[in-house]
Amino acid sequence: ARWTVALSDRLRDAILQQRTERLPNETGGALVGAFDAQRRRVYLVDHVPAPADSVEQPTAFVRGADGLPEAFEHVAAATARQLDYAGEWHSHPDGHSTRPSTDDVALFAWLSDHRLTDGFPPLMLIAGDGTALSVYLGSIPDPDA
Repeated sequence: ARWTVALSDRLRDAILQQRTERLPNETGGALVGAFDAQRRRVYLVDHVPAPADSVEQPTAFVRGADGLPEAFEHVAAATARQLDYAGEWHSHPDGHSTRPSTDDVALFAWLSDHRLTDGFPPLMLIAGDGTALSVYLGSIPDPDA
């Protein structure tokens, strides 16, 4: 059975707003949520914005790690460990689709390797023009296809 993703409107709006505020640069961060293995659902409820040591450029985003462990420790403590790290998100510049780039495919492969330890599928959200959002869960399309 396939996994499904539930994304709150508040989270969608917050990510799209952060993307707009950072243009012309790309931005991103980490996703907060919960995996329900029995129902094969992922609930995405919040995000951690780009850490201070992130690199935001017009055609690239590299998420840093400054303060990220502490942010997720706070989330875990505040929610009795019901919510935790769920995946990565980043934006694409105006005029570009939310299809993954070659760099995105490489990051997704890294996420896949690291998610194997907890048994959950890798997850990446890409925000684009207007209200465009794409969520990739478990697999990602080849950008050259």
